[in-house]
Amino acid sequence: MRAARSVDAGHVGAARGRVEAGESFQAAAVRELAEETGLTAGIGDAHLLTVLHDDRADVRRLSAVVRISAWAGRLVLPEPHRFRRWEWHDLHALSALGVLFAPTAHALEAVWPGVLRGLPPVHSYAHASTPPVVGGEPAEAVRMRQEMAERVIAGGWAPSDAVEDALRTVPRHRFTPESPLRTAYDDDLAIVSSRDAARHPSRLRCRAAAARHLPTHTGHGRLHRPDPLSGHTTPQ
Repeated sequence: MRAARSVDAGHVGAARGRVEAGESFQAAAVRELAEETGLTAGIGDAHLLTVLHDDRADVRRLSAVVRISAWAGRLVLPEPHRFRRWEWHDLHALSALGVLFAPTAHALEAVWPGVLRGLPPVHSYAHASTPPVVGGEPAEAVRMRQEMAERVIAGGWAPSDAVEDALRTVPRHRFTPESPLRTAYDDDLAIVSSRDAARHPSRLRCRAAAARHLPTHTGHGRLHRPDPLSGHTTPQ
């Protein structure tokens, strides 16, 4: 799954615009998509997910988040006077793009929860009772994660069923957005800070330590990390 972003002189954002007289949010989203990107979509593929309210100084901002689940055409630049270019980006890399236009960041978080962190507060008024299914990661990441998990498990470096489950399910690439997928799922590479780089622990010790501290999923969809002192898990 990828997202398109616009780049102009001031900030990074997504397709957006104002609602014209007599338009619904969905109709406005379809029209703005065509006007700004050249992509076309049907009104039936436009789903209103939520309405967001945030403040900027003394300005109250209301933003309707519409997800368009199907479109046609090719990404072009119909309005070069407004944008420099459009780019496609993998979801796990969004947090490494730099400063995002705040309403755009909140909209992306509404569609793909967890892809961005540290956003300013916003009020969200959910609308869609049955929003369309949204994929959260590229198929290549799923394939690489399964291959990595099988190699680690076959090598005997997964000491429990919980660790095996974490290896197979935790999207490691979201925790290293500045790294390519190949690096995130390399079972023979430990990403360490410059402070720890001089220690050079053995490969086996790296794997064993990583296995003990891997985050694991719970039934509520949250990540929990083992507490090294008590053996219990704490929410992340």
